[in-house]
Amino acid sequence: MAQAYYLQNDFAGAARTARALLQQDQRAGRKTGESVLQLLVSSEYKQKNDAGYRDALKRLVASYPKKEYWRDLLASVQKQPGFADRLTLDLDRLMAATGTLETQDQYMEAAQLALQAGLPGDAKALLDKGYAAGVLGKGAGADRQQRLAAMAAKQSGEDVNTLPQLAHEADAARDGLPWVKLGEADASYGRYDDAIAAYQKGLQKGGLKHPEDARLHLGIAYLQAGQKDKAQATLGAVTGTDGARDLAQLWLLADSPHE
Repeated sequence: MAQAYYLQNDFAGAARTARALLQQDQRAGRKTGESVLQLLVSSEYKQKNDAGYRDALKRLVASYPKKEYWRDLLASVQKQPGFADRLTLDLDRLMAATGTLETQDQYMEAAQLALQAGLPGDAKALLDKGYAAGVLGKGAGADRQQRLAAMAAKQSGEDVNTLPQLAHEADAARDGLPWVKLGEADASYGRYDDAIAAYQKGLQKGGLKHPEDARLHLGIAYLQAGQKDKAQATLGAVTGTDGARDLAQLWLLADSPHE
């Protein structure tokens, strides 16, 4: 019936029927077929129902976490109205985690964003991942990529030595932003326990312009540190309409056991 609606260009009817099938499967504890979820995604897209389209993609990714589905889901989140440019690096990190950071330009742009944000550790990690994947280091852009990698390595080597001094400065600061910045730096070097402590101090001290970003990063640090229960509680509590809440939910989805 859902397919018949779809072939008649009744995309609302197709979506409605596909969701009814989905609800039946949920009640019965069954995994919904990939073709049904694909039909739902396409039906919502054809209706230009952006919220329904993202919801359908999340359901598809939850059961069938293929790269192409993750790619579509992340693109839809970035395109939604109100998505904050400051969260682009966070989106790049999630793309790297889901294997959807795939081209030379994507790796280079992500690394440059990290450098601009004062996070050479992130830049180095992203470029290292690109080289390990065999994406970087070849073609016409190989020399430029190597120069950026050398810059990131040099800056990260210098930056890591400044972290103890940053902690002293954060203690003396009026608000929690320096602690949050320190948490970001610690996380970029894989020092997740230190990052967790810094984020907690930043949030406790307050005065943050974007506290939900700090909660998002705290939740990710919990995930990376293997503290799954705390990660779920923290990421599940992230709010807002500028993309932080969406990214928090997607980190939970990326980390969750698949149906």
